[in-house]
Amino acid sequence: MDLFSRSFLTNATAAYSALQGNLAATQTPNDTITKLVDRLANATLAEDRRASLLALKALARDLKQDVGFQAFDQIKQVLTSPDVHQDIEIAKACLETLTLLCESDDVQATAADHPNPPQRSQNQQDVGLVLTVQFLAEPEPLHALLALLSVQHFYVRFFTLQLIQVLLQNSPEKVQEYVLTSPGGVRTVMECLEERREVLRNEALLLLHNLIVTNADLQKIVAFEGAFERLFDIVDNEGGIEGGVVVQDCLAAIGTLLRFNSSNQNYFRELSQIARLPPLLMFPSPNPSLSSPAPDNFALQFWPEQKLVNASLVVGLVKLILGSGGSGLGTNQLAMLNSGMTRCLIELGMASNAPILLKAQAFSALSAILHHSPPNQALLSALRTTPLLTLPPEDPTQSVGYTRLSLRPATSILISLAINGEEDPAEEVGLTTTGSVGGGWKGPGLKLRKAAVAVWTAYLSGGLDGSRDTKEQILRGLQTVGSQPQTTLGSQDLPPPPKAGSEYHEQTSGEANEEEEESAESLLLAALSEFPADGEFYDPYRPTFASLIWQRLLTNSEIAKKVAREISFSSTPPSERPPPPPPSVQAAQEKTDDEDEDDRVSLVQVVVGNLMMALREHAEALNREAAAHAAARAHSKSKSRPIHRRLSSIGDGESAANGDDAGANDAAARNGAEGENQVMKARDWDRAMVGWLSLLSVWLWDSPGTVREFLSEGASVQVLIQPITQPSGIDPLLQGLAAFLLGVCYEFNRDPGEITRSTLHPILHGRIGPDQFVSRMARFREDPRFRAIGPTDSVDEDEMLVGVEVDTSAAVGGLGLEKEDIGDWWFDWEFVEFWKNNYYTIQRSINSAPESGSKQNELDADTASLIASLRNQLSIQQTELADAQNELATARKEIEHERTVTQEEIASLSLSVSTLTASLRAADEKNTENTKEQEDLLVLLEELSVKRKKDKERLKTLGETVSEDDDEDEDDDDEEDLDGEQEEEE
Repeated sequence: MDLFSRSFLTNATAAYSALQGNLAATQTPNDTITKLVDRLANATLAEDRRASLLALKALARDLKQDVGFQAFDQIKQVLTSPDVHQDIEIAKACLETLTLLCESDDVQATAADHPNPPQRSQNQQDVGLVLTVQFLAEPEPLHALLALLSVQHFYVRFFTLQLIQVLLQNSPEKVQEYVLTSPGGVRTVMECLEERREVLRNEALLLLHNLIVTNADLQKIVAFEGAFERLFDIVDNEGGIEGGVVVQDCLAAIGTLLRFNSSNQNYFRELSQIARLPPLLMFPSPNPSLSSPAPDNFALQFWPEQKLVNASLVVGLVKLILGSGGSGLGTNQLAMLNSGMTRCLIELGMASNAPILLKAQAFSALSAILHHSPPNQALLSALRTTPLLTLPPEDPTQSVGYTRLSLRPATSILISLAINGEEDPAEEVGLTTTGSVGGGWKGPGLKLRKAAVAVWTAYLSGGLDGSRDTKEQILRGLQTVGSQPQTTLGSQDLPPPPKAGSEYHEQTSGEANEEEEESAESLLLAALSEFPADGEFYDPYRPTFASLIWQRLLTNSEIAKKVAREISFSSTPPSERPPPPPPSVQAAQEKTDDEDEDDRVSLVQVVVGNLMMALREHAEALNREAAAHAAARAHSKSKSRPIHRRLSSIGDGESAANGDDAGANDAAARNGAEGENQVMKARDWDRAMVGWLSLLSVWLWDSPGTVREFLSEGASVQVLIQPITQPSGIDPLLQGLAAFLLGVCYEFNRDPGEITRSTLHPILHGRIGPDQFVSRMARFREDPRFRAIGPTDSVDEDEMLVGVEVDTSAAVGGLGLEKEDIGDWWFDWEFVEFWKNNYYTIQRSINSAPESGSKQNELDADTASLIASLRNQLSIQQTELADAQNELATARKEIEHERTVTQEEIASLSLSVSTLTASLRAADEKNTENTKEQEDLLVLLEELSVKRKKDKERLKTLGETVSEDDDEDEDDDDEEDLDGEQEEEE
């Protein structure tokens, strides 16, 4: 660096001296810049051009506008000249100068650095933006920049990447357009990702992300240039999700390539890159068996902040792949199953020590995998896993411990997480004092419970047959649990919900609870039917989430609603029950005696009873809160009395009385504060009642049998009338839901019973009135807590809960509600959509006369015979179809048999043909050999004949006598012998 500094100083001094010449007067900056530009353009020596460029770079820091407007064109010409490839110093200076000139003016940085920054006039333009437009007027300069990326010199590559980044920030559309038209431009950027020098690789990574973020065409080209493989390789080399910010940038770039780009999503799947996601989360490959839990190195991990961010990006990739839907959704879901990602997300959300926010995001991604995917739903149904139990440390300064519980069905763990939530480790070590029964009232815990409901909804989605069978199977199990003799109506005899700090804190470190875990059916019944005892702290979200789970079971299934109606409880208190008989006697009694129907209470009646008691508790809670507020206000006034009045009261003998009053006020204030932590507030009762009313609205919709069960108790109607007609001190959500439910009872009251449509009509038009009925539903529809829910309301890494952006003071005025409470959760989108689709029907139904019945009743009365005839025809057609299917199966079997016989015959004939062909080939070969041998013999005979003639001629020459007849006879004999031999051989 010293050598470089001396060289730079020498060149700058020489350039300055040459420009100054012998002039005694000081040159202006414009004159200096003009001479430097002229020297840069006309100098023949590279050293002179280099010195001029370095001087311009130095001037550009303080005289950016002057240098830019006078020298920018010439500097740009240097970039496209051969000098940048031949002289590294010129290339570096050129790139640095262009970067300084094209950088946009940072007004905020100027304000931070200088107390009184110069204000830009309205007509003053940003020099960096103006020069960027000039630089990108033609594609050649940017193409020259991309070509410089092939130079291996560190600083040339580094400054080139920085200049492209600056240009991209100022004018992204132009840069993207020119990169697309540049030959090999994308490839040169991608090659920088393989740089061993981390600084260059990181710069290229940032450039790549910004380059493709808004251009789908570039995303496709980059993907086909091997971006997925290279980015994942970088992630692996950096240590996976345990790496640093570089891993975060790589995962963010992969997410950018996949977001809203179905082509890249399919290409990602075809490259088998989905299989690389589970190992990033430390999930083993191959996957453990369904009966084996995930290993400890996955379930028990340390989660620093950067690792949590990286893991969140990995999980987010799943939603990006599945979020676009389309024809490839089913294939992508199967790829998730085959790669082990489905199992990984289940284990991460249910049986790991991951932070609650990451678990909520894992459930959100899991719901996208399960949605209308029977293979993935089957995995969740069959899987059993081991949830972790948090063990609080003896010393608060130490970290919490964990131990595994016994294997449990994944669906049971899912329901438990939705209803009870999950305790934050901070609460386990006593850092909070809420004392709640279930975790997750606010913040991350609530997000996890909401995501668990989304998984449950996706688990029950799909084809009508599969979804109906799953629902009926679950409800049959609930019916079995409800019919057990130990289950009663009273909350004190229902299966107790798990409480934080009860069974957990009784265990020693390293010991798991060996008691039999509570089944999902018992937990569902308990959460829906239980009612808090006096003075017991109760989680108001339990009925909310329990009602959501029940709604998914009952929606669009009259069979499911009928099975749920048959769930009943014993109303006999436990103390009045006789002791259980011996097993033999009990078996005999089960065959002969049936339990009295009067001692059974249906689940519908249990929910209605909870509503009645909740309304009473709600009124008492309002009174307690009003008294506590009055006491606190009186206490505040007593403390604010002027000191001279208090001193004078001492002389008048009032000190004792005032002291007693102050003590009473202090006690009242303390009692009110303690009551807030021990007794449910009115707001909590509102939430619980909203959950029960929402469930009843879905359950009673288009279910005359359930409506009849609901109206079998006269108090049920009064439970709905009371909140509707209450003028103040009641939540608008309760009034709107009560009005909607009463309208459902009127619309679908088709079966005979004690309370008919004629009974409900005067209530709707007399005690309530049509105007008030409609206004209650209209106010419910406009409530911010209802309007805030949308179809995209999901658990993501960006936003977990629905927030209300509007002013809600008017909506909650007079109810004692705080604005911060509006940001929590009351409904899900499925119920909101159900209510929006049907509220207008209920609004119109109250105007119909009771004797006219509903439209459905009119249809049934007018077309009963036609429906019966059609049903008969349908039954006949189903029988004929079954017969045709049997005949088709028989024909298929016959065809299959004939095909098998034919294939065997073909195989036999083929074998015979092969054998004959081999024999024929052997015979042909033998015949060929014989023919060749015969030809050889004929040649030999001819040679013998020629030799014999020559011998005769020689004998004649020698004077010997040779008989011509003998010769001819011998020739004939020889020919006969040869013919005989040939015949024998043939």
